[in-house]
Amino acid sequence: MQTMQQVGGALGLSALVTVYGAAVRAADLPGPDGMVEGHATGLLAGAGFLALTPILLLATRTADASPAGE
Repeated sequence: MQTMQQVGGALGLSALVTVYGAAVRAADLPGPDGMVEGHATGLLAGAGFLALTPILLLATRTADASPAGE
């Protein structure tokens, strides 16, 4: 379980960094203004991932799930 959390965190971070980098390049703004645009877009993408998580959880949940140890 711990390993999968580490892998998931690394994949999530790499996705957000990719979104940030693409937004900075696409902004075509000089200096800090382009970085601010990248941060805003990265945070928006992170919020989208956060909103999508419960939907995916409910869609992939199985009906016969039981607590561990039973």
